[in-house]
Amino acid sequence: MKSSKIVLWFRIAILFEILWGAHAWFTWSLDSSRVLQYGAYVISAFIAYRYKCKMKIRLSTKPAVIFGFFCYVMGVMFFNRFSIPSLVGVFLTLYVIWITISDKKNAEGHLKFICKGLAWIFIPGATLFILSKYIFIPGPIIQKGSSEDYIFINQIFQIVRLDFGFESDAVGRFHSIFLEPGFLGSMLSFILFAAKYDFKKWYNKVLLLALLLSLSLAGYLMTFIGYVIYLITEGKSLRKIFTFAILIFLTYYISINYNNGNNHINTKIIERLQPDEEKGIAGNNRTGSGTEFYYNQAIENGDIWMGLGAERVKQINGGSSDSAGYDNNIRGAGYKVYFVIRGVISALFFLAFYFFMAKACNKRALFRLVSVVFVIIMFIPQSTPQSMAWIFPFILGMLNYNQRKLAS
Repeated sequence: MKSSKIVLWFRIAILFEILWGAHAWFTWSLDSSRVLQYGAYVISAFIAYRYKCKMKIRLSTKPAVIFGFFCYVMGVMFFNRFSIPSLVGVFLTLYVIWITISDKKNAEGHLKFICKGLAWIFIPGATLFILSKYIFIPGPIIQKGSSEDYIFINQIFQIVRLDFGFESDAVGRFHSIFLEPGFLGSMLSFILFAAKYDFKKWYNKVLLLALLLSLSLAGYLMTFIGYVIYLITEGKSLRKIFTFAILIFLTYYISINYNNGNNHINTKIIERLQPDEEKGIAGNNRTGSGTEFYYNQAIENGDIWMGLGAERVKQINGGSSDSAGYDNNIRGAGYKVYFVIRGVISALFFLAFYFFMAKACNKRALFRLVSVVFVIIMFIPQSTPQSMAWIFPFILGMLNYNQRKLAS
């Protein structure tokens, strides 16, 4: 196999891992079939092995890499209640990550391929999203598992929640091929951070557009925070920082006044950032009263450290978290749901994993620190630290910030 071909296949494998981590619709069958999961893991690992051999990559044996992998394994063990079969996929995935970390000179090329690949997915998807506001676009019905909450019209490059109906509100938030707009938003926050917010490149502009159309509050906030971190740590001029601040202020001022505030930016973003005595901010609606009850109970009795576990949560929810009522059961997203189900210990192991990955991939101590803080802040609203949609962009970003700008 020629070098160019194996490089392409390796990059496709990484992109697929990211899409799977963000729950792209064509990966849902993998989540419910151990055989298909193992098949995907084995294929990715085999491609990575062939890539390593062809490119003559020497695997990194830095202590930070070894400690990081140990923390990831322990995080998954606590996450899955010490399920041995889950470790098969973990070790195969870590092998792909190991080769990615060790292949520093090609990190920029890998990241560029991922950005372009996503952009080519988003262009037809965003077009369908806009057209769907004016005309009905048919497609086959697909469902995530047995969940009645996740039934969609599949338009290939975007999926539309069926329970929203076919009116214009049905396509109020763009989530492309992914299960939730939040998965799209968090993934793009990491990727844009990794790509240094280089909006001179057409594909990064497309990624930003997809993020804006998602109306993901978490995605917006994390992109804002990430961009501020980028400006400060990269030593950008005060003029650029001041220009960014003015742009944010003008966006806020126009949105609260245009059409008396009756516009998507104000209703979906600005109003959701308003202070709230009970929730902190008005948009903090990621958990119901049931989650709040079990979260407080877990703190009192100490279950918060290990979590209740997925099986116990299913029992609490009447046998299935998919069909449970939102307010009276353990449902939602964010750190409270994660702590109740998976526990604080697994989260700490995953946090340590990101710390060691940053240390292994980047020489700048301050940048490593703020990057881990970025992960911690992201964990609060969108708690999926085990997701490859976070891990691969984070690692490639750490490597990319050691390099010069991406080539065109």
